[in-house]
Amino acid sequence: MAEHGIASKSVAILAQQTSTSDAELLRLQVSAFQRQIPLMYAVICANAIGLGWTHLNVAPFLLAVAVPAALILASLFRLWLWWRVRYEPMTTERARRALRSTHAFALLLGASFVLWSLLLAPLGNAFQQMHVAIFMGLSSFACAVCLMHVRTASLLLLSVALVPFTGFYISSGNPVLVAVAINIALVAILVIIVQNRYFRDFQELAHSRTEARRLHGDMAELAQVDSLTKLANRRAFFKHLDGTLESAGKLGKRVSLGLVDLDGFKQINDLYGHRAGDTILAEASKRMLETLGPDVFVARLGGDEFGLIFSDGANDAELRSRGLALCLALRASYELGQGSGQAGASLGFASFPDGAKTAEELYECADYALYRVKTEAAGTAEIFTAAHSGNRRKLSLIEQRLRAPDIAEELSVEFQPIIDLETGAVVAAEALARWEHPELGNVPPDIFIRAAERSGTICSITQILFAKALKSRASWPEGVTLSFNLSVHDLVTPNASAKLLEIAKSCVVPPKALQFEITETALLKDFEKARRSIEALKAAGYTIALDDFGCGYSSLQYLHSLPIDRIKVDRSFTSGLVAGGAGRNIIATIVDLSHSLGMDCVIEGVELWEQCDLIGRMGCRFAQGHYFSKALPAQQFLEFLATANSKRRYRVASNLRLVQG
Repeated sequence: MAEHGIASKSVAILAQQTSTSDAELLRLQVSAFQRQIPLMYAVICANAIGLGWTHLNVAPFLLAVAVPAALILASLFRLWLWWRVRYEPMTTERARRALRSTHAFALLLGASFVLWSLLLAPLGNAFQQMHVAIFMGLSSFACAVCLMHVRTASLLLLSVALVPFTGFYISSGNPVLVAVAINIALVAILVIIVQNRYFRDFQELAHSRTEARRLHGDMAELAQVDSLTKLANRRAFFKHLDGTLESAGKLGKRVSLGLVDLDGFKQINDLYGHRAGDTILAEASKRMLETLGPDVFVARLGGDEFGLIFSDGANDAELRSRGLALCLALRASYELGQGSGQAGASLGFASFPDGAKTAEELYECADYALYRVKTEAAGTAEIFTAAHSGNRRKLSLIEQRLRAPDIAEELSVEFQPIIDLETGAVVAAEALARWEHPELGNVPPDIFIRAAERSGTICSITQILFAKALKSRASWPEGVTLSFNLSVHDLVTPNASAKLLEIAKSCVVPPKALQFEITETALLKDFEKARRSIEALKAAGYTIALDDFGCGYSSLQYLHSLPIDRIKVDRSFTSGLVAGGAGRNIIATIVDLSHSLGMDCVIEGVELWEQCDLIGRMGCRFAQGHYFSKALPAQQFLEFLATANSKRRYRVASNLRLVQG
């Protein structure tokens, strides 16, 4: 009855434990105990063999041999059951089953050994009887230590083994056996106290491990999510792309990748601040999810670039339609608190497997399509095609050749004169980059300059061209200014403008004979960095010209906030000058603006005498274009300079101002 009560209490304790302990604790208990099982059964079997051997002459065969043999076989069978499943995953359900069976076997095996011991206890001499006590004490304590991670099973075993045994020895009336029983009971109490303390520490460690895993999971999840937009981040995007392409390759499905770049985002950041930029990014993310639906995987790749994965097999027509719809949605105005802002979007697509075979190739193809659409038709969507593939390979080859150690020998500079219409003299010349490659031939500057910007070699290319231009300028007569173009990277890359200043100071060209041209696009990337570089160039004594003026909505802002000396009007306004209308009015307005600001004004793209005559009558003093001369190599420019300045044939006789319109 006592054993039955203890067993019932143990089951209740087990039920309470399994209901209140978390799954991780259960798994850790069983995993820790599993490592102790061979040792525990080795101790039991060795002690049983020793006890049976010492009682061979005093106990019946059944007690001395048959019973211990049966108990040892049962123990070995139990050990084999554990060994068989040692490599199986330790699931929560398996841990619960293992704990239940451990408690049941501890009760059964403990009761069997104590019954066998009690039957042997009266037999033999004092030494043999003492051996029974030693056997029970050592076996019980060894099993309790091995079961320390499963506290309830350990308590059950100690209760089943030692309570009846100590009670039997105390009731014997033999002072030595009573003393042995009391000693065993005291040690058992000590073991239980130590075991409880150990188990509490183990339990805290298990909970700490569970919490650490939870935090690790949270951190892993955060590492996959963009904190601002709550979209997947770059790492999660490429992980998802790899998995999607792997599945699509097995199933023969089409997957498309889209890259979105927000147009005008940088200007809004500069104008309204980063908080407004964050608002646009969050709102743009929301619009993408609403426009594209749940079937499209959307991620923020960094800055104002987003990635899209279409795994539904959409064809090119569907992609273009959905891309244009997305561009339209992202073009709508954004509420920024202090007002509203406008930002568009450009989108480049590439598809697997027809466009690319790997995730890396797919991204590069989509990036090339995005690059093309931003340079040719910003605010729309472009799909990577077979024609693009050839251009991309050529562009990649150009980028590789630009890194060649002998690139400086292949690059050269030509000069297009800028004419003073009042005197007819050449007062300046714009340096224009040229590249003649042994294999690629004559590579157009707009192509290799863009390639240099994409590949990160533009700053070194600029420095090579600048040194060559300054070398040619050294042979020009005094009063003729060299005008040199700077890219966005020359202005925002650390130390790039400082390197240009070093090159300029090492030459004999005076600062007043050198002018740097900057475009509005160079200012859009990072206005503050560009402004600091421009101010450094200005402080060194060089002239600053704003090129392609009138093409961007921020041009007037730059005139106000930058130390600009000269305006160069974009050639797109010159083509319609003779026909009159808006183009003529815009040029007249810009000329008047330059006069009021005390700046020089140069009209680019002059190709006809009528254009030259009209801008002269508007009061614009300087002009540049093919009407005067195309870009010339250094020696030919010197010859043109001597002839033009001696004959003054480009002087506009009349300098009457036209009325606008």
